[in-house]
Amino acid sequence: MTGRQFLWILSPFYFVVSAKLAADGILRGVSAMGQFMAATFTDLILRVALAFLLSGWTGSPMGIWCAWPIGWTVAMALSVFFYHRKCRNFL
Repeated sequence: MTGRQFLWILSPFYFVVSAKLAADGILRGVSAMGQFMAATFTDLILRVALAFLLSGWTGSPMGIWCAWPIGWTVAMALSVFFYHRKCRNFL
């Protein structure tokens, strides 16, 4: 039951984390480690802060699991933004 609920919440956002991982790989490949770390740390910090806030509002497991896709989405947007800003000179 718990695993099924986890997958129902997170599985629609796997394409988001896939785009983030692809953009992160390109950023690391062009030695843009600062931008890569900024996006990754933003994801981690948001995930912890939102898990704390949302778990009090929606209940512990639901709030924690809902924090993951929000962090992934924000970090993906940052990674893609950094990719476009850094890599337009390489194309």
